[in-house]
Amino acid sequence: MADKKIKKIRKFRRPMGVNIGMIVFLIIFLYLLITVIIAATKPQVSITQVESGEIVDSISFTGIALREEQIVTTPEAGYMNYYISNGERTAKDKYVCVIDTQGTYSAESEDTSIEFTPSDYSEISDIISLYSSNYSGSRFSDIYSFKYNLQNSVTEIISRQRINNASGDSAALHQIASPASGIVSYSYDNMESLTADDITDDLFNYSNYENHQLTSSERLEANAPAFRLTTNNVWSIVIKLSPEQAASLNETLNENNTNVQIRFVKDDITTWATGRIFGSGDSMFAELEMTRYMIRYISDRYIDIELTTNEAEGLKIPSSSVVEKDFYKIPVSYLVTEEDTNEQGFYRTSADGTTTEFVKPTIYKQDDEFCYVDMNEFNLGDYIGEADSGVEQYRIGATESLTGVYNVNQGYAVFRLIDVIYQNDDYYIVRTGTSYGITLYDHIVLNASAVNEDDIIF
Repeated sequence: MADKKIKKIRKFRRPMGVNIGMIVFLIIFLYLLITVIIAATKPQVSITQVESGEIVDSISFTGIALREEQIVTTPEAGYMNYYISNGERTAKDKYVCVIDTQGTYSAESEDTSIEFTPSDYSEISDIISLYSSNYSGSRFSDIYSFKYNLQNSVTEIISRQRINNASGDSAALHQIASPASGIVSYSYDNMESLTADDITDDLFNYSNYENHQLTSSERLEANAPAFRLTTNNVWSIVIKLSPEQAASLNETLNENNTNVQIRFVKDDITTWATGRIFGSGDSMFAELEMTRYMIRYISDRYIDIELTTNEAEGLKIPSSSVVEKDFYKIPVSYLVTEEDTNEQGFYRTSADGTTTEFVKPTIYKQDDEFCYVDMNEFNLGDYIGEADSGVEQYRIGATESLTGVYNVNQGYAVFRLIDVIYQNDDYYIVRTGTSYGITLYDHIVLNASAVNEDDIIF
């Protein structure tokens, strides 16, 4: 009997226990993993601050300077000695230089009586200071002009003193007077008689251009150029234009009463010039006439300039911040003001016009014809009108895109309108004070394509 009882005993396996802690851990781990993956694949949102600024679009040219110039020649051979400095104004019949036919009073002759005055040192110091203040490593060739101006100034000072000290034996000295009042320059390039009518494409190939410098104590033959005289402060710069540049400049001239702003690249100086375009086909030119800075560039025939074709100032925002948003267009004639609340809105009616509901949407923009409202305020096909008014109802459906940015001052993306003044590839200039617009120092999304309206940013 005992053996039979033993055979009836059965062994049962203990059921597996559910580990709640492990399940919670797995859920948290999966949540964190998914969050990390979403964060890694989601475009990163960048924020920028609205600042005031400007856009200046310009085109660079190398132009040809035209002036009313004449060359004054030597009546006979001899050594030149100049009384006045390069770029200095002279009166008619005033002596500019003297020819020493024998070389007795040239700067190269030995004379220990020469002493520089404070005025002489000041003149030399001005030349050095001007070069130092305008020095640029990209314009190393300017050092040759600096060397010439410095050397010429020193030899002129010495020549003046030698001539002033000369007495008695002056038969070898023959003075040359200026035939008219004007600006004296001691360089020439055989382009002094050039006018705008003479301009051709070939003149802008200046690889073979030669500018001859005249210095004191230099021996010149008879009838050689002694100095160049510019007799009018009005001068011009002629530039060569492509057809596209001609069209752009012509638009600028029309907008500014034939005026255009010029920047001299060499000294970073700006001024205004009166422009005119001439030529035809691929040979289009512009003559830019002005009355300032002629003396400053008296020794230059080819001048690097920039023309300002467009300029705008306002709030400056990056192009990547700009987005488009669609709005419903509702005729202004349906806009009403409630007498009790003095609030503006529209009456939304049933299709048969028997029931009405007063809706007060945000009107982002309003012109003479339409109000532009957020598309979340109405449904496509809603009717606008007044019940039993007898006025034809307007069915909502027409839309138009408006330009704006996403403002994130409150931590989430809110569309705000912008009124664009001017734009280029990189930036927009927009007006301040726009209804539902942006203001100075607002924070906006930099990469607007990565954001949707109402997204929480931070």
